[in-house]
Amino acid sequence: MTAWSELPLWPAPGEATAGLFAVEARRAAAAGLRIRPLEATVADTWAWLRDGGEPAAWRAELRAKGLGAARERALLAEWTS
Repeated sequence: MTAWSELPLWPAPGEATAGLFAVEARRAAAAGLRIRPLEATVADTWAWLRDGGEPAAWRAELRAKGLGAARERALLAEWTS
């Protein structure tokens, strides 16, 4: 598996990830950042796609490749064993 390729934020085994998600947001909040609930973001994104959003306009090179069914089964089997 190539790190960062099949799933978002899927680091290679042994890759240093300490602090990966340790982002300080106080300055952004003080400047007016409003953090929406994840559920609201997902619902709004799904509604946009359902109602004719333009997924083709998304930059193809930034899209996750995703997993094929066989790869997903193999990873789940490895994870649950």
